[in-house]
Amino acid sequence: MTSSYTIKEGIKTYLDFIYVTLIWFVASFLGILLSLGSATLALYKVISSLSNIKKQTYVIHTFIDEFKRHFFKRVLISVMVVIDVFGLFIAFQYAIQRNITWLIILLIVITYEFLIGTIYSLGVITLFIIKNDQSFIVIIFILMHQNIWRNIQLLAPVIVLIFAFFYIHPTTIFFTISLCIWLQLVILKKSLVKFLS
Repeated sequence: MTSSYTIKEGIKTYLDFIYVTLIWFVASFLGILLSLGSATLALYKVISSLSNIKKQTYVIHTFIDEFKRHFFKRVLISVMVVIDVFGLFIAFQYAIQRNITWLIILLIVITYEFLIGTIYSLGVITLFIIKNDQSFIVIIFILMHQNIWRNIQLLAPVIVLIFAFFYIHPTTIFFTISLCIWLQLVILKKSLVKFLS
């Protein structure tokens, strides 16, 4: 293979990343966030497939297949996540208005746990097969508290994404969200393949 072919394939993959992010955006927000869980897991699955250069991935077909799988179960999870995020937002507002330092610190810790737990859950579901729901919860809990350096690596792309969204331009989310997920999947696959095999 020539280097120009590699560059061409890299550009095609990145354009597919942007394409699947647009599909995710439409699927998530036209469903008034009720389809957020299904759409996000489908996004992770498509990005994982696109990362495998040897395998041909049909973006829309793969996304729709994954989106429909266990749809109602994921809708319930989406509703719980939206309620949790809304509750955290209200609690942060209350704590900041009343200047309750201990509550602000507690909410920061809860937000960290929620965010890192979500990243591990989506990553493990995407990369590995775990059949038992109880063992899945135990594995996620262990992974969340096992390696702080890995957690920092997983959160770094999210911080870059948020920075780009607020300080560069909101449309950067279409360019950065897929790269963020791809980096997280690379980190998780590299560090968890021995743990989960």
